[in-house]
Amino acid sequence: MSACVDSGYTTGDEPAECDPRSLAEGEVRARQIPCSDELVYGGEGRTGDWLLENAHARYVVRGTYAALTRLGEHGGTLIDAAPPDGLDLLLEYVPDGDRSAIEAQNDPGESRLVLPGVTYRLGADDDVLHIDAVGTGVFQGRPTATRTGATVSDERGAYDPGFVGLDGVAGGEGGAVLVEGVTRAALSREGLWPDGIDLDEAVDADVVLAQTEGTARVRLEVSEGRAVGRVPAGSALLGEREGCSYDGTTLLGCGWLQLRVADEAGGDVVAAVYDGRTTRHLPRGGGRVPLGPDPASLWVWAGPTYTAVELPWTGEDTEAAVTLHREWNAENTVLAAPSMLVAPDPSSSLPPEEAAATLAAEGVGFAVLLADDEVPTVSIDAHDDILAVAGSRASREVWSWPWSVNAKKPAHGAVAWAGLGALDLLAATEGGAATARLTVVNAAWVERALTEAQPYDWDPRPDAYWVDSPEDIPGYLALLDAWVDLTPLGPRTWIGVDNDRNVPAYEAGIVDGRTTAGTGPRLGVTSRGRERGAWGIDVSLDAPGWMRMHAVDVVTSAGSVRHAVAGAGRWKWAVPAGTTWVVVIAYGERATPWANEPAWAISAPLWVERQWTGGTVGE
Repeated sequence: MSACVDSGYTTGDEPAECDPRSLAEGEVRARQIPCSDELVYGGEGRTGDWLLENAHARYVVRGTYAALTRLGEHGGTLIDAAPPDGLDLLLEYVPDGDRSAIEAQNDPGESRLVLPGVTYRLGADDDVLHIDAVGTGVFQGRPTATRTGATVSDERGAYDPGFVGLDGVAGGEGGAVLVEGVTRAALSREGLWPDGIDLDEAVDADVVLAQTEGTARVRLEVSEGRAVGRVPAGSALLGEREGCSYDGTTLLGCGWLQLRVADEAGGDVVAAVYDGRTTRHLPRGGGRVPLGPDPASLWVWAGPTYTAVELPWTGEDTEAAVTLHREWNAENTVLAAPSMLVAPDPSSSLPPEEAAATLAAEGVGFAVLLADDEVPTVSIDAHDDILAVAGSRASREVWSWPWSVNAKKPAHGAVAWAGLGALDLLAATEGGAATARLTVVNAAWVERALTEAQPYDWDPRPDAYWVDSPEDIPGYLALLDAWVDLTPLGPRTWIGVDNDRNVPAYEAGIVDGRTTAGTGPRLGVTSRGRERGAWGIDVSLDAPGWMRMHAVDVVTSAGSVRHAVAGAGRWKWAVPAGTTWVVVIAYGERATPWANEPAWAISAPLWVERQWTGGTVGE
């Protein structure tokens, strides 16, 4: 690695002394960060990364060892951007180009970080970082901030207003977006668009979006009825207020529903409202719901243990109260969402806290919040009515939890899976005996693993199998035939627990095979023992009436028998005496009250042979 004379290095490439002072007007420098006191507050940079700074801005470029949010890529990426005393809102910008080496250059009036395929340049007198690169880049802001196109803002914090942006055009709505045409980053709209338009317009809105060619570029918060700030030249403006419709910045109308949600005993209920397009969660007991002026049919629901109520919406402000009746007693079970994608997953901009609140309104009490090849910043804390734990999914085939995020590690500590076979990937994801993560695999992983070893030779073995839809069930049953005892997990999974309501209790229920995977119905399967040459089993199905359950399959190692049902119930059936295992599958018409998809559920296996001989599966 080379450095020019003024790079902040002494003769012999020894690091410069720590110098955390704020630079004066006219000063600018590029250097490798020698101490933690020179890091950006709240940023991801660490000692050994590279800093470009002046009196107006501080930009941190990741060392070449690894990108922050993208596994297997070189660093040399832009990871922090903030005023000298400000808060960083940038997670990472990954430009195309060779980023395998960094050289710092300092000249009067400008400093540079030069990489083989990218150059970052900062002048002495403004907050603009010039980025010389060819091709596109990937941009990701902090999950707690608001991203619009390739700009990120946070109007809520102590550093109000916080802002960072790129002058390129971003496509897509996910957490990480592809950006084209980037030549600069800036901490102000004036720096980002020096030839833009200074807007100062009276509007009846909360936010004004500036768009070019139909793509949102920046948002302006409205203060005292005026939208003030710079927008790109040629911008079209669009007013926004939750629950309102606009023609440009002209307000067409608003509609609000003040809703109270209670159970039959008058107790407040955490619930959600679906208006045909969007589901909005409500706090316990209800609240104000922005719905807009267009008439619609609403559904109020609180997950599968309650009835659901349909309400007509006329578009006019009104108040209403609904009562949701409990359909069954969910004592000693918890409804889990074991695979909820949240930021910083590349496809999701949903903050973990927002995801937890949304799931709680749908009856979920435990959630694993995931990101592909990343680890969300989630603590195992109560979010009112839900416990959430951070997980990470590697190669979209294996995920595990609990994880503790380390913002300094590549992809926040996720498993670097490139080049690993299926079994090695599982071992790396499990984390070793000292970590003891729960691991879940899907059909794609199983297909790969079977090319490496037969199931009885898998070491380690996963804890659970992901059943995304009924189409995945045959593959799961084939594993049971091979004596691989995996717990089924699905989009909504009931977990049997004792009296404890904590994460270890929920994890124990998964490991012990006390689950029902599916979209919300709950199954129970127990054995009564030998009865006239067969095994007697008791089956229970709990589901709300709106799911319209209509069939139950009793599946064994010897075959399958379908039984027609009319909703929830309790039944006594028999299976052949030579049965090794029993699984029950239930089918219904509606996974949600508005019938977006069919309902279904699969029970964990009842190992009849193990139960009555004292043997252990897999011996």
